[in-house]
Amino acid sequence: MFKFNRLVLLFAALALIDLAGLPRTASAKGCLDAVNAPGCMYGLPADQYQTLLAVMGAHPAPPVHPLPVDEAMVLRYSDTRTKPARMASRFTGVTFDEPPALPMAWILRTTRPHVLPKWEADHTQQYVARYTRVYLYATVHADGTDWYLIGPGQWIARAGLAQLKMPTNPGVGGRWIAVDVAQQVLTAFEGDRLAFATLISSGKGKRYTRLGLFHIYLRQVTGDMSALMGTPDGYNIYDVPYVMYFDNGEALHGSSWHDNYGQVMSHGCVNMTITDAHWMFDWTESAPDAVVYIWRSGRG
Repeated sequence: MFKFNRLVLLFAALALIDLAGLPRTASAKGCLDAVNAPGCMYGLPADQYQTLLAVMGAHPAPPVHPLPVDEAMVLRYSDTRTKPARMASRFTGVTFDEPPALPMAWILRTTRPHVLPKWEADHTQQYVARYTRVYLYATVHADGTDWYLIGPGQWIARAGLAQLKMPTNPGVGGRWIAVDVAQQVLTAFEGDRLAFATLISSGKGKRYTRLGLFHIYLRQVTGDMSALMGTPDGYNIYDVPYVMYFDNGEALHGSSWHDNYGQVMSHGCVNMTITDAHWMFDWTESAPDAVVYIWRSGRG
């Protein structure tokens, strides 16, 4: 559970934030035309924005622990003979001492945020790098989409984010894994305690990853994977690292052939970076038949 005692001094400020899930929709009526319109600041009523500044100052970024990159395995699965070298992704997920105090997300592409929550607004001068972890301090619906305040005067549209959403425990204990195919986020739990979260790539189009409750039934440090041979979608990949099969040939596994995590990419498996898959393989060693819960949250 969230440790509210650490937030007592910010009680008034946090009244605007829903700590149990997404931030409450802020009122932006009449504040979308200029950064400093009368009574407005950066798309919000001035009093709301000033209150949120206190929250942003107290919680500038999620307090998490990124996994150290498995440099040896990244190099092993990289092709350094090409120019430029084709390197396996160095992205890693994060572990938690406690749940994040506010809604959390990853930036999916390097971008300059907007100064107002609408498409035609000016961009900030500051770029935010892909895979940056951010808090979502407020949300406004404008121009047909939700916009999220990720920092002072910094708005990102919904499509540019992958949000960490907490699944409902499907009635299991011990160590279990949840894959949110809407957000392309994997979470790992010990009972109800969030232990780990990362971006993944699940099945695309007709090869979607099937929703449901499964168990890991086969683990391989490395394995060969093939399917759909003789069809345009056929593939045959050797030496795939850290494979954990859970549903009729679909598996959690390390992937070296793309760096597009947070987007659907696979033929049905759950792609993870080499480092993340290694961590997950070791973490499930004590729970080799761990539950894998494939679910879909709301996109907003």
